[in-house]
Amino acid sequence: MGSVQLIRYVAECRRKARPCRISAGLVFSVIWSLRESDKALHTNLFNKHVISRFLTRRYRNLIKENRQVFEDFQARNELCCDYEKALRSTYLREMNEAYVIPMFSYHHEPMQQSHSPCENVGELTIPVIAVNAVDDPFCPADAIPEDVAEANPNLILVTTRRGGHIGFMQGLFPFRKTYMDRVLSQFLTGVLEHDCLSSSSSSSSSSLSLGEESHAFLLGDCELENHALLT
Repeated sequence: MGSVQLIRYVAECRRKARPCRISAGLVFSVIWSLRESDKALHTNLFNKHVISRFLTRRYRNLIKENRQVFEDFQARNELCCDYEKALRSTYLREMNEAYVIPMFSYHHEPMQQSHSPCENVGELTIPVIAVNAVDDPFCPADAIPEDVAEANPNLILVTTRRGGHIGFMQGLFPFRKTYMDRVLSQFLTGVLEHDCLSSSSSSSSSSLSLGEESHAFLLGDCELENHALLT
């Protein structure tokens, strides 16, 4: 959910005309549409009965470990979620309705969708690279906002054929650096070389841009347009 918060923060800075304290962003496995993510996790049988059930079980275990905290909040009438219903959840959709949505004040579906990155990415005013895998079970490929990337010079979308969700492993024995590690290293080097961090302390706008020159240093030897598919 970090990418959701980052993109929303930058967009709100522009809407409210306040300084953005982030100079540039790199996000992986963005869940571009919360609505489409929920649909993908519960219409595909593997996603529903393996991924959704597994993650829901992890949620339940966390709630059980902190049950006393929930009961204390409930005793003070300050509990905003239904933790008993959450403990009975089998799938992520049920857990979201009982726990995640009320905890984050997503009280109805339109508000939940309005927090989706696809609704805010057009407001980006700083350079952002977003990397998604086509086989990401949380983000179907048709939810990736290619049209927005083409219209906003501050955004580059990179999609890979494989990578899953926060995976991007490489090699027969994938125990060393991943594709994410490589891209992150090149991205930070590029940001520092362009003196982006120091300039942001004295100006509300970033001096770093995603022009033709920056594409090469940000992703190695890959010359990218605003959207690229890497094999």
